[in-house]
Amino acid sequence: MLMFLRELIRSDDAGAAPNDDLLMAAGGCRSGTDLQEIWRYSVERGWTGSNKLGSAGTSPNQINLPARMYVDQRTRDLGQGRQGFVAMWFDPSMDKAYKKGIKPAICAAGYKPRLIKEKDFLGKVDDEIVAEIRRSRFIVADFTASKKAGARGGVYYEAGFAQGLGIDVIHTCRQDRMKAVHFDTNHFNHIVWKKPKDLREQLQRRIEAILGQGPLNPSSDER
Repeated sequence: MLMFLRELIRSDDAGAAPNDDLLMAAGGCRSGTDLQEIWRYSVERGWTGSNKLGSAGTSPNQINLPARMYVDQRTRDLGQGRQGFVAMWFDPSMDKAYKKGIKPAICAAGYKPRLIKEKDFLGKVDDEIVAEIRRSRFIVADFTASKKAGARGGVYYEAGFAQGLGIDVIHTCRQDRMKAVHFDTNHFNHIVWKKPKDLREQLQRRIEAILGQGPLNPSSDER
């Protein structure tokens, strides 16, 4: 419900009509029936002015103040405000970029980094990725890729999924591979880095500039 309302608010702030596909993804809906149930619940709680079923005198674009208040409060209460998901190429050549660049930058900014290969889980990895992105306040998407393999499809998918949910995406790429970034996304403001140290400094500044200092103590052992 939190992600459903965040998507409604995002579209409302953009002056656009809600997109059912994005709402279904945000709400974890398996069918149109699930989406209708979420709409009904949001109307009953007074969060929206429409039940999406064509009731007279209602508008699907009506987002009421209690919805914004609920989202603000739940975002503060949940881990939503603590975690930064990392999408990147899992190649040994990128280990230093993560361990000496991305991870310490996220920690220094007061957030908890989440790299899926560092997590123990059962089930399918793609389900875990989607779940962790939903739990995150932002994601760092590094588009560095090998010359042979080309674009990292998984990174593009994860960045697009997060953006569709209204989650902030910070784009990064190693300088020598920046020209290989796909034209659909190369217009975004990327952090272009040469060494892990450069990446760490720029990324920490970007996180703090966009999101502010996170809730975790940078010296905390909680990682």
